[in-house]
Amino acid sequence: TSNAQIAAKLNAPVVLVGGKGVGNAVDSTNLNAAYFKSFGVAVLGSIFNKLPEEGYYSRVKCKEAVESYYNQFEPKHKV
Repeated sequence: TSNAQIAAKLNAPVVLVGGKGVGNAVDSTNLNAAYFKSFGVAVLGSIFNKLPEEGYYSRVKCKEAVESYYNQFEPKHKV
C-alpha cells in the first residue's frame, strides 16, 4: 500500500517534502504530485528541505528558481 493509496482512503490532502537543489527536487516533486493526483489526492504544495543558507544551492537561490518554474508551468502549485 502506498502513501497515495492511504491518503486517498482517508480523503486527506498532502504536502510533498522534496530534497535539496533544483533539478532533481523539482522532477521528483512533479513525479510524486502526479502519482498522488492519479489517486485523486489533492496536493496542497511542496516544501524543499535541507537547503543551506549560502552557496550555489542556497535557500534563496533555489527558492527563486523553483518558484519561477512553478509560476510558469504549474501556477496552482504552491511552493
